[in-house]
Amino acid sequence: MDIPFEVGGLCCLQGSNRLPGFQRMRQTYGEHDTMFDDVEGFGPVSSNSPKLLMYDEQARWMTASYRAGDILIFTMKTLHGSLENQSESTVRLSIDCRWQPAAEPIDPRYITDDEWNKERGIDIPPGTCAHESESLKANSLAAGRRAQKKTRDMFQAKKDWGLEH
Repeated sequence: MDIPFEVGGLCCLQGSNRLPGFQRMRQTYGEHDTMFDDVEGFGPVSSNSPKLLMYDEQARWMTASYRAGDILIFTMKTLHGSLENQSESTVRLSIDCRWQPAAEPIDPRYITDDEWNKERGIDIPPGTCAHESESLKANSLAAGRRAQKKTRDMFQAKKDWGLEH
């Protein structure tokens, strides 16, 4: 369906994937692994969208009214979120799909091996990325990784990463 502004579509922080002011964020929060690292909780580095603009004067939030069938492609290091749904009668559902070129190294945050999953009672159905090829499973960088005890919340991690303005 079409998504006008009031229904709360996707917004992206233009330049967050390449501007110098976001380099530290890309190196820390951008490599954050919600499954394996010691940080408790999910969510953005900042829930204050205007505050994120302070990292680089060239950054700006971008959005649009979307039409059915629109697609937006951006890098894993682009900060993004959604606008608040102001509609009283429309529910918006969005999908987040991730791909990468086969020639690039596998990101261990999104690929695990079958044995690791079985040990934890995680069932990855056939046809998903972890089952597509033997070479993909053999190259899985997540094999043998173990989740750490959660010792920090996101607020402490931000301080540790030097992301407080």
